[in-house]
Amino acid sequence: MPQFEAMTLSALGQRNHDYGRIRMWGSIGFLIVAGSYGWLLDRLGNDAFVWLTLPWLLLTVAASWLHRGDRPLPALVSDVPRQALWRRPGVRRLLLVAMLMQLGFGPFYVFFTLHLQAQGHDGFAVGLLWAIGVLCEILMFWQAPRLVQRFGAQRLMTACLVATALRWVMVALLGGSFAWMALAQTGHALSFAAFHAGCMRRMAELFPERRDMAAAQGMLYGFSGGIGGVTGAGIAAVGWQHGGGHLAFLLGAAVAVMALLMHVVPVRALRPQAAA
Repeated sequence: MPQFEAMTLSALGQRNHDYGRIRMWGSIGFLIVAGSYGWLLDRLGNDAFVWLTLPWLLLTVAASWLHRGDRPLPALVSDVPRQALWRRPGVRRLLLVAMLMQLGFGPFYVFFTLHLQAQGHDGFAVGLLWAIGVLCEILMFWQAPRLVQRFGAQRLMTACLVATALRWVMVALLGGSFAWMALAQTGHALSFAAFHAGCMRRMAELFPERRDMAAAQGMLYGFSGGIGGVTGAGIAAVGWQHGGGHLAFLLGAAVAVMALLMHVVPVRALRPQAAA
């Protein structure tokens, strides 16, 4: 994924704000599965999951095979040390915010379906709720270029962090209501799609040199999907063990608030004051 993101941004060049309209197609695939597999598994049983998944994996291999002859652009090879990229102003803050955001998603990725089932929703309802979230994600990816250009990545990401904190509180406290969960799932447009588009825009702003983009994307995914993803799953498991979905998603909301503070508080306010 880091390599794919870097190749995409490199190909777009100055049109990096159009990234969302390419990423949208991954969401369409997810929407097809989320909208149908809950119903299918209710009728065929969970043992059918592997056989229902294999055709998509084979199609992925076929799509990748079409690009087997592609050659990397020389511009994507960077001779800049990772330490130099890490020290650029604004980079560490962006990486930490992305890490915390992904960490807060831990309960959602691991326990959202189980939480909904524990609240009495059947497989069709769970699949429909996932589909609502992804449909909103697709629509946001399509509109993201306009929003990024109009409001800028920083302000857009601030709105996303606020919406995410409210979303996890809603899931924690109102999980038994399909209507409230449907409303919470519309928040995926901001929590995932707009935030992701904002991060990609910030990466393009912080690393305008194409040769540095692949290494920078590797750092972003290492912090977000790597550290944030694994740690978020672990914290979510602890919350689930001691308080079920209520505690797990409240912890996710608390982490989202931490990410918001990291994003909006000025750097000078985070530094210890020098002694008088």
